[in-house]
Amino acid sequence: MLDKAHQSIANAPLFSELVRKRNKFALMLSITMLVVYYAFVLFASTDPTGFAVAIGDGTKIPVGLIAGWAIQLFAFLLTGIYVYRANTEFDAMNKAIIEEATR
Repeated sequence: MLDKAHQSIANAPLFSELVRKRNKFALMLSITMLVVYYAFVLFASTDPTGFAVAIGDGTKIPVGLIAGWAIQLFAFLLTGIYVYRANTEFDAMNKAIIEEATR
């Protein structure tokens, strides 16, 4: 059974808003990453030799290597975006919820 503070938090409208916003944002970022990843896989499965093409004349760096690095950098970028929003908006909402519940 939840104590009074936990029950107060669970019933707070701001808590419901926090959960809704956080879940919606996380779902949006997850879908974005999946679209990028599956586009990579789709390209690899439909044109496997496309990844072996050099990025320019006189270089041996293949497109696939750059694409793989780009996906990794994109994942780090999305993680950074989530952390930034979590540390600003979500943490502020969380603090307000806790302060309201402990009054």
